[in-house]
Order: sequence, then C-alpha cells, then structure tokens
Amino acid sequence: MKPCSCRSSNFPRYAHSELLPAFLPRRPCRDLILPEAPNSVLPDYANNCLCSPPCEVIDDFSTFNDAHMIQAGIAVAHLARLPRAGLVDALEMLKAGHPRSEYVEYVSRRALHAQDPTLILPPIHQTLPSLFFGPTEGGGHRDPEHRLSWWREDPGLATHHFNWHIYYPYTEAPRDRQGELFAYMHQQMLARYDFERLALDMGRVRAYGPGYGWNSPLKEGCNIRIPGKSFRPANMPLAHLYRFGWCSVTLVDVLSRHKDMLFYSVARGILEGPEGNVPVSMDHLGNTVEANMGSVNKKIYGNLHNQGHNIIASMNDPEGEYSIEKGPMISTATAPKDPVFYRWHKFIDAIFETFRYNQVPYKVEDLEMTGISLEGVSLNCHGNKSGWDNELITFMKEQHYVTYPSYPEQPATVTKEILDHVPFRYTIKVRNTGPEPALLVFRIFLASCVGLEGGSLEEVRNTFVEMDKFVDLVPPGIVEVSRESTDSSVILPEEITVEDIKSGRITEEGVRCGCGWPRNLLLPRGSPGGMAAKVFVIATDWIVDGVNPDEALPGSVSYCGKTNAPYPDKKDMGFPFDRAIEFGSVEEMERKVRNCVTATVTINQRKQPQRPSSRQDPQELDNSFVLVK
Repeated sequence: MKPCSCRSSNFPRYAHSELLPAFLPRRPCRDLILPEAPNSVLPDYANNCLCSPPCEVIDDFSTFNDAHMIQAGIAVAHLARLPRAGLVDALEMLKAGHPRSEYVEYVSRRALHAQDPTLILPPIHQTLPSLFFGPTEGGGHRDPEHRLSWWREDPGLATHHFNWHIYYPYTEAPRDRQGELFAYMHQQMLARYDFERLALDMGRVRAYGPGYGWNSPLKEGCNIRIPGKSFRPANMPLAHLYRFGWCSVTLVDVLSRHKDMLFYSVARGILEGPEGNVPVSMDHLGNTVEANMGSVNKKIYGNLHNQGHNIIASMNDPEGEYSIEKGPMISTATAPKDPVFYRWHKFIDAIFETFRYNQVPYKVEDLEMTGISLEGVSLNCHGNKSGWDNELITFMKEQHYVTYPSYPEQPATVTKEILDHVPFRYTIKVRNTGPEPALLVFRIFLASCVGLEGGSLEEVRNTFVEMDKFVDLVPPGIVEVSRESTDSSVILPEEITVEDIKSGRITEEGVRCGCGWPRNLLLPRGSPGGMAAKVFVIATDWIVDGVNPDEALPGSVSYCGKTNAPYPDKKDMGFPFDRAIEFGSVEEMERKVRNCVTATVTINQRKQPQRPSSRQDPQELDNSFVLVK
C-alpha cells in the first residue's frame, strides 16, 4: 500500500479526476443511508484529506481479495458521507496522486454511486485506459487461442465485466437474485465465447478446476502486455503452496474440498447453513459459490470462485518469493483477456449445471400459452438491398477511443480493431386467438447450428445466447411485431463519454451503472462463407411473468438487473433453457409448443461496410449500408 500524499503543501490541484467527479454538481447528498464503519478507523476529513489507514491506496488491488474489498468498502462508506463538494475534492486529490490506480478508480465509482445511484459516469476505459489498452496479446501465432485474442481483448467486454462486479460487490448484502445473476451472466459469457470458438472450429471451452485438469499443467499461456500484470507461459503447473499474508497454505487442496462439498450439497438438494439446512436454489447456490454476504455457509463452502482467480493469477510466484506481479486473473478488468478465465468459469458453471440438470424438466404445459401461437420470425439488416431475409452481416473495423491517461487537457486516442455488425430488425408473426389484447414478453435466443449438431437438446441448451427480451401488447388476430436490435435488453445503452459530459449532451436515457454487454459484440462474428445459426423465440404472459407488468424492460436488464429494484422477470434467468426440457431437439419443441418459433439465419463476415457518399440524402445516409464482400 502507498500512503496518501495529499499532505504535501504543493500538491497539484489540477483535476485529472475531471474525468469522474469534477463534472458533478457540488450539492450535498440527501437521505443517504450507509453501513456504519468502525469509529476507530474514521478518517480526519479536515482539509478534505484522506490520509488515514482505511484510505491508503492498495497498489495490487484485487476485487477477488477479501481484505482489499473490506478496506475498499470502508473507504467508500467514509467518502460517501462527505458533502458532494468534499467528496469531489477528495477524489480529485486521490486521482491526481494515483492516476493509474485501479483501487482509486473502484472506490471513486462506488462512492459516487453510493451518493447518487442514478449518476452518469463516463466509461472506465476512458478514465483508466492502462487497464484496457495495450499491444495486441503477445504469443506465437501457432497458439490456436491467439485466434480469439480480438474478442477477449475487446474494451467493451472488459468494461462490462468490471462494471458488473462494481455494481454487485460481494462484500455487501446481495441485491435481488444476485447469486442467480452471477451464475447466469457468466454462463452467457461462456456461451458467447463458445459461439466464436465454434465459428473457428476450435471446439467448446473445457473446464479447468479441482477435478477438471487441476493437477495437470495448464495448456494455455497468456501475455496481455498490460502494465502491472505478468505473463504466464504455456503448460505451467499449479503449485501446492500459496502465500497469503504471513502464512503459506495448501489452498489447492482446500478448494478441492470446497468443490466436493458444493457438489455433494447440490446432489442432496440442501445447503448446510449454521442454523440449519437451506433448500438449494440457484440464488443461494450462486451466492455461496461467489462467497458474497449471502453465502449460506462460508466455513463449509469457502470462497471457491474468488480464490480460484487468486490461485491462477499467482501461478508465476505462488509464495511471493520473487515479488512477481500477478497475472490477468487478479482483476475483473483484465481477467476476460486470459483464455483460462473461460476454462475456470466453465468449471464454476459445472456446479450450476448440476443444479439445473437436477431440476424437474419442463413439459409442454410449463411452456405453452393458451390462445397465442408464433407463426414465423425473420431478421433483416438495415439497408439490405438483396431482398434476402435472415442474412446478418458482421465486420471487423478500426475503432478510435479517446482516453485520458494523465491529464484531461491531454487526451490520447487509441485505435483498436473490434467486431461490429449491421443493425437489424426482428419481425415476429403472432396469432392471438383470444378476445382481448395479450401483454406478451418475447424472449429471443441464438445458437450456432454447429453446436446443435449431433446432440440432444439437453446437451446443447447451454449454447443458446440471449439476444433480447421485450414486452409488447398484441391485439386479437394476426399481427407482426417488430423489434430493433439496437433496443436489446442485453446490450449496454449508448455510453455517455467524457466529451458528452463536458458538452452537456446528457439525456435521461443515459447509462446508470455502466453494466451491459458491449453493443458491438451482440452478434457473433460468423465466417466469411456464412455461419448457420438458429434463432429461437418464445412468447409468454407478462401479466404472469412480470414483477411489475406495468413496467417495460429497460436498458441492459437481462445481464445486469435494475438499479435498486427487484429483477423484473419472475421466470428463472435463461428460461426456457435454464433446466432440462423433455424434448429431444429444438425442432420438436417448436412443433409441440405453439407459442415458440425458430428460424435459421446466416451470419456472414464481410469487409467493413462503407456508408454512402455524404452527397446523398441524409436519411438514406443514416439507414443504408453498402455491403462490400
């Protein structure tokens, strides 16, 4: 840890943190309720200085480290009690003294949102670019994992994962269905990564954890070339001892025991709590695996998820003998860049998948809705001049990111090649044979046809990625319901950047928590020759399914929930693919459940679309693409 240096009389008062707090109105906070912190560690806020032990900056901060998170929580509580002007001044000094500190960035964002959960903050890849941008992943091109480095290193992917863990810190009381959302969001990351792997004929991710290759050398190496994160050679084994604090422990064996207890409890259908048994639910299980404050029993089930991150990140120097920096798995911002992140979470998901498999399978009566049938679905790209339905277009493009690595007066532009796609529209043909309009929720999924081949629905249901979930009122008769891909309940709404905040271009629809799947990665890349995929849509009764049926499904609710509100959908996350289904294939399901429908689409990877000449009609300019093969 480094002590705060703000006691220096010549400490610079330029606001690098203009990127975060200096744009905020300096008003006192009202009706603020925060957890009490120990009186013995209350800092002296004279002159807005944060030079007290709980506010010391942690150099190697990790959200997977309990001690770090406890200290960060105390600092957040103290900071958030300050009046708005005092909070802004304090964060300015911390940010100016530690412009590349993940700890300061984390504490700043949590403290600001503690005062005002609706506060709009710029994306973290602008304000802490050192965690998000570096040279292309190092490693020989003979390593097959290098073929997907463009996906793992997408800044939006890292931003989503970082912000999800900020919004759902495991050291606070869990939010509504946080454990279930932890399981579902990471399962969806896996399914989307598998989609990309299948497009390259690489096969689905294999689990890595206790009992899943844990005692064999880790085949995948990694070198993300981000300052403060070490590389990992290929074929490296786990060490037996790991040093944490002053002692060395056989943590690998400890995690193996915790894994065994979790699988045993799932098989029995109960989790052993300190005051009695608790029936297993996905929410209880997710809280216990993540080891958040809602864990049923940390003494029995431990801290499996977080300590697995720590062990893998420490493989280069497990006992800290050589002061080697930790690997990418130590940080929520850099972990998704490492191939082993997906193998570790495949292991974590194996625990959840055991629970899903043991649930009573869905039958027709659990899925159907009387009076409603879906008679077709088609997808059309904007500006599609070929007249073909169900052809989706993706492309790689150069994206320019304006970042602020040191001073707000000196922005730096970073160029990175990322995936994107031509926006498209869903058109769903619905028949309502009832006498009254029906308030329906449409759930849309996508799966690779390669992944669906040769397997039963039970074997492939976890390959379906959620694309959207929306509510619409359908009158009696045959109706076509349309939905734009840009309105998806999965993706992050348009980001509010530093430039937007400076210029005042902020709307009520702005991002609140910053959590959401990156818009450019909504579609898998596909292949130049066209990759076949299956679109699946099911419509159910929102009057029954909605927590508050009068409310729509705003923003990135599917993976991130709602700010300070219950998760709006009563169904299990991922429904109907959240458990076993009695059908042998998705086609059989379509035949027997009239309120669902499928279609086969082709995802074509093309060269970057070129917009029409600016001399053309502006409306045509906004809505058309020239697709270049």
